[in-house]
Amino acid sequence: MNKSNQTIKQSYSDELAERRTALAQNRSFLATERTFAAWIRTGFSLAGVGISFASFLQGVTSELVANSIGIMLDLLGMLTFVYAWIEYKMSYHFIKNIYDEATIPRQQFRLNFIYGTVLITVLLLISILGLIIIVF
Repeated sequence: MNKSNQTIKQSYSDELAERRTALAQNRSFLATERTFAAWIRTGFSLAGVGISFASFLQGVTSELVANSIGIMLDLLGMLTFVYAWIEYKMSYHFIKNIYDEATIPRQQFRLNFIYGTVLITVLLLISILGLIIIVF
């Protein structure tokens, strides 16, 4: 095999390795986003159940018990939102640092991280509003 063919094979091999690395990075980021979405769903469920329980139990038990259960579940939902954001942030930075040399631009994922931060802030505000509704 002459040097020209060997150089072409090496170049192709390097290009293929870079492409596979970029694809692996995409898969990692997307898996992180799916996990983030699952935690958000869980937080929504907990907060929604808390508000529903507080409303439903008003006529069945004392107002204090109904509100306490509703507030605890709503707070648990809020903590789930915060936990989801912290985990997403840590995973995002971990993946970004591992693939720092990859050729794929990370702008899309950076925007997703910013959107996730805004989403968590809005969800926390909505949950606080739910707590206010339960208490008053």
